[in-house]
Amino acid sequence: MEKLYDFKKEKEKILKEKPEIKKLYDNLELKYKLIESVIEYRAEKNLTQKDLAENIGVQQQVISRFERGLVNPRIDFVQKILNATGKDIEFIDKR
Repeated sequence: MEKLYDFKKEKEKILKEKPEIKKLYDNLELKYKLIESVIEYRAEKNLTQKDLAENIGVQQQVISRFERGLVNPRIDFVQKILNATGKDIEFIDKR
């Protein structure tokens, strides 16, 4: 199957070319890492947004808005995503 869109490659390109976007991205690192993880999970499992939404009990539009970064997810939504994907958040002390 041909890969139509390489999210990681496109993200790296944008962050390299636009320092103002990189600064914003860095300030929202956790949010965007979670979004990236969800997009990658869906791609690996060949799931649509609708499939994932049904798995966690939300509407497809919720997943779409989340993946586009239009909402700041609540903790209960993040927990649903983590449960569905079998992932966990690892906190690293950056001090």
